[in-house]
Amino acid sequence: MKLWIIGSIRTSLDTVEEMQQEVRKLPTGTGKAIPNEQRLDLQGRLALLQADLLYQRSQCYPAGSEDRSVAANEMLRSLDQAMSKLPADWVHRLSLAIARIRGQIQLGNYDDAITSANTLWESLLAEKDTFAFGFH
Repeated sequence: MKLWIIGSIRTSLDTVEEMQQEVRKLPTGTGKAIPNEQRLDLQGRLALLQADLLYQRSQCYPAGSEDRSVAANEMLRSLDQAMSKLPADWVHRLSLAIARIRGQIQLGNYDDAITSANTLWESLLAEKDTFAFGFH
């Protein structure tokens, strides 16, 4: 059963990667293009889906195992890449930050997770009037 789940997650990750490539190819600008903001939103949503799948894959392995660590590190790398490409005011950026904290906890990097959570909290407080993370 575990192998089937891991295989299904791998298939889903491959599909997400194919979708990410297609979104990158979408024309932006005038004519038949989609707005750049819409393309960035698609990229961000796919990054969240990818991170969630990587998290689910990590859960298939025993706590403390090298396989779990590899999957969690892959999740963190994918989130870091997404965060570096998406605008700071992207509506779902909070979800990326929370997913990153989850990955740090998964790896047992509790100090890093606390630091990230504190940084997130401070940024939310700084933006309390506008809630740049999509809360109104």
